[in-house]
Amino acid sequence: MRSIRDFLISFVLSLCILGALMFTVLNKTMSFSFSTPTLEDSTVAEEETAKKTLSALTQSENDTSSGADNNTVKESAKNEEPQEEPEIALPDGEVSSTTFLFVSTDYQPSLFNYKESGYDENGLYVKKKEILADALLLVKIDRSSKTFMFSSIPANTVVNKSTNKTIAKLYSEKGASYMVNCVFALTGIKVEHLMVISIEDGVKALKKIGNISYDVPCDMVQVDESEKYEIDLKAGYQELTPKQAVSMLRFTDFPVGSNLNRERLIVDFSRSLVYKLTSPAYIGTAVSLFSDIVGYFETEFTVDDFKEHMDLFFSFPKYDTKTVTYPGYTTEVYGEEVFIPSIYEAVGAYEEYK
Repeated sequence: MRSIRDFLISFVLSLCILGALMFTVLNKTMSFSFSTPTLEDSTVAEEETAKKTLSALTQSENDTSSGADNNTVKESAKNEEPQEEPEIALPDGEVSSTTFLFVSTDYQPSLFNYKESGYDENGLYVKKKEILADALLLVKIDRSSKTFMFSSIPANTVVNKSTNKTIAKLYSEKGASYMVNCVFALTGIKVEHLMVISIEDGVKALKKIGNISYDVPCDMVQVDESEKYEIDLKAGYQELTPKQAVSMLRFTDFPVGSNLNRERLIVDFSRSLVYKLTSPAYIGTAVSLFSDIVGYFETEFTVDDFKEHMDLFFSFPKYDTKTVTYPGYTTEVYGEEVFIPSIYEAVGAYEEYK
């Protein structure tokens, strides 16, 4: 009997102890709280993870790189963060408006002999090669109307209908300054600054600027054996080397019915180039860059002139851009493709820019 009593007492005590333990455990379990992370919580967690990852990468670079390389890594990380471009702080200059005429010539002394005439290897007489105007771009900047006007005038424009002489040929006969007279006769606009550059020097000048990102409007495949150049570019946004950019501007075989032509391409590319060069990133080096480039031009526009015009140039992003397409039509005269201008229509088209 005593053993049974002891067993019962032990059993009851065990139940009491087990009950107390279960109550404690259950009580603590009920106090647990589980929460689903919110969007903000997730973002914080991701940021912390990113910080730890960046810290680990930086530590790894510290272990394997020199101090200079480490600084490069830090600067690279800074550059990846979006930064606002600084405001252009240029005082208003005294120049109210200005007009430029850019003339590109086909002069390529590395490929052609411009000094002599004679017989070639086939016994055919070849006269001395002429230097012709290849393209003309008229640009007028006006402070009062806040406009940049661009107009590309075809170099094969017939200026004298009685002789069918074009601007290109008149350049060879009468020189660069005569281009100013031609443009005045065709548009009524007086050119203040003439800047002439050859194809080869154009490539050299663009090398000072570097490669240029541009959306090539169509596939360009063209070979001109007489001028010794070949163009092979695919349509689409891409980075063009200086040589590719100049080659693109010489392209003439545009798809029929595409509304694309060389003059439109010249204007569009020029606008893209000006947009790049007048961004705040270039303001600090603009004078030195112009000093490096101006030597490739035949011009009287000096570095001091450039400084006086700087505020006008850097107004490009804020001013309206206007394009004037010279009115006229293309035809063939004695086997040569020429552009016949419509002077009467041109008078009206350029009136507001005079």
